[in-house]
Order: sequence, then structure tokens, then C-alpha cells
Amino acid sequence: MRRSLLVAFIVLTVATAANACPFCPAPQVTLSERVSQSDVVVLGQWVTAQRKAKQAAASTTFEIVHLATNPGDLLKAGQRISLVRYHAAKPGDLFLLLGTRKTVIEWNDPLRVTETGYQYVLKAPPLESQAGDRLAYFLNFLEYPDEMIATDAFNELASAEYKHIVPLAEKFPRDKLRKWLAIPDFTNPRLGMYSLLLGLCGSDEDAQLLARHIATPTKEFRLGIDGMIGGYLLLTGEKGLDFIDEKRLKDTSGPTTELFSAMQALRFVWTYGDGRIEKERLKKSMRILVDRADLADIAITDLTRWKDWSIQDRLIELYDHKDYQSDHVKRAIVSYTIVASRDLPKNATTIPKHIVSARKHLEMLRNKDPKTVRRVERLLPP
Repeated sequence: MRRSLLVAFIVLTVATAANACPFCPAPQVTLSERVSQSDVVVLGQWVTAQRKAKQAAASTTFEIVHLATNPGDLLKAGQRISLVRYHAAKPGDLFLLLGTRKTVIEWNDPLRVTETGYQYVLKAPPLESQAGDRLAYFLNFLEYPDEMIATDAFNELASAEYKHIVPLAEKFPRDKLRKWLAIPDFTNPRLGMYSLLLGLCGSDEDAQLLARHIATPTKEFRLGIDGMIGGYLLLTGEKGLDFIDEKRLKDTSGPTTELFSAMQALRFVWTYGDGRIEKERLKKSMRILVDRADLADIAITDLTRWKDWSIQDRLIELYDHKDYQSDHVKRAIVSYTIVASRDLPKNATTIPKHIVSARKHLEMLRNKDPKTVRRVERLLPP
């Protein structure tokens, strides 16, 4: 059960790694995307609703207040439209009504809005606009009092490409970010992104703020701590990574999820750090976790992707260690060895030492544990 929970955590972080914010939940469909997929965009006022009865279908009636998109002038203000579904509300409540024009208009489920929320939707730059212009607009609405607006603005930032986020650093609301992170709510799914944004626009003072939270002892799962570590590393570089090594990667007292969060931050800096920390230094930190038998397979998998062939002898020694006998670890070591044995640089005129060593180790593993080697070889592309 414990292993399943840890794997689920890894899946979550890997699933979000392709987003602008690898420390955010999986992206949600934004209001801009919904509007772009709709032929008709209307602000409607709830009039009445009828539950399903024996002789009548459920229905909800709205009166059109404003037409944002109305191809062919099919509709007009003041007109009433009825949807074949029941939605409870009070007279005068406002809803965003989105429809697709077919033989008749097919309406999506109504979205409850305020007048402010509707104006937010209308004024949002369309999807085809420049990414920087769109994102600058949504930055203004982070943590807006209208929760629908705040949630959608967050989703816009969370689903944008990271390369479009970075150039906007001077426009980030630094003072607000500091305020939101001063006393963090570690159940808030927005915390990771806010930490990342602060890491892109902050100062030494902000790095100290993040460091205090990172170093706070805990026994609980803390959502967003991966973003805090990532933002902190953007601000501090290798010096900050020394701090993370001591306070998180070498700490055996905290929950395992804190280590996963630190690993996710290392992956982020490896991919997006733009040389802020040398890759050899990042490998050194990841190697620390090979000492943790319960995390070794994940660390070894990362080091395989990063082509760190410096620990071959160490892994072969661990293969027979009593604490490293899980199938996960054994397969990770075999996979590492196979990939290393095939990693011939382009234009190489001689066979590198890491390949010679890996081939020797692979032959030894094949004799010792042929079943595992065959299983892994079937899964790896030739």
C-alpha cells in the first residue's frame, strides 16, 4: 500500500512536468478554451427551473442579458432559452451559456458567473494572441476575490509553456507572492506555482523566506514544497543546493514525500534551470538518494536518464545487499547497466570506459540473475 501511494505521487509529479508549472496539478480546461470552442457565448439570467416529472422532462429557463458571440443573429437580448436539464438557482442569478451551432444550438452546462466574471471572460485576450499578452492579463487576477476568476487565472498560468512564463518575471506581483507565501497553506494547490514565480522574480530576502519553510521540520505531506525548493534553487544556485542536500536529501526524519518533492525540484532545474546549476552538481545531489533503499530505484532511474555512469561499481555492490532486494531496485540497476553499455557518443573513435565497464557488469548480472535481465531487455528498445 505504501509503495502504491508513493508511485501515485510520482505519477502526479511526472504528469505535470510538461506544463509551465511542473509543481501544479494537472491543467484544467480554461474559460478561454471553452469560449474558443463555442459558436455562441451568452450571459443569461436564471428565470425558473423544473425538475423531471412523470410527464415532463427537466428544464431550466434563462433570459438573455448580453450576447458576446451570436453568429447569424440567431438570438437577441431579452429572449428566453430553455435547456433540457435542471439547474437550481435564484431569479436573477447570472450564468455563462456556451453553445455549439448545429441544426439547433447545443448548449453546454451553464457556468455560474458574476457580472465581473463575465467581463473578465469578455476582456481576456483570445487564444491566438501573443502568449505574453495573454499571460500578462491573467497575472492581474491571481487570488482575485471572485473565486471563479482566481481559479481560471491560475489555470491559465499553470497550463502555459514555461518558456512563455520566464520573460514576464518583471511583471510578477512580487509583493503579493511574498504575502501569499509568508504563512503558507500546504494544502493549497497553487502554492507550488507561486513559489516558482517568486523564484523567477525574487531577491535574497525571498530566498530566505523560502528556506525557512523548506527547513521547517514536518511529519506531514506538504503540497507545494516541491515548488518552494525549485524556486529557492533558481534564486540561490549551487549554494542553495548544498542547503537542500543537508535539510532535505540527507534528512531521514521527515516524510518520504519531502524527498520526492526535492527530487522533482532537481528534475525541474535539470530541464529548465538554463545552467543555473551545473548538471554534474545536480547528479551529485541525486546520488545521495541511492543510499535510501526505499527510493533507490527512482533515483537510479533519474541518473540513468541523466547518463551518470559514475556509480556503476556501487550499484553492482548494492545488487546483493540485503536492503536492496526489491524487484524495483533490481530492475532499475539492470536497466541502468544496459543503457550505460549502449551509450556510445557520436563520432567516438574508441569505446569509452563506461561502456567497457557496463558490458562487464551486464555479463555478470546476466549470469547471476538472467530472468531479471531478460525481462528488462524486453522492455528497453534495442
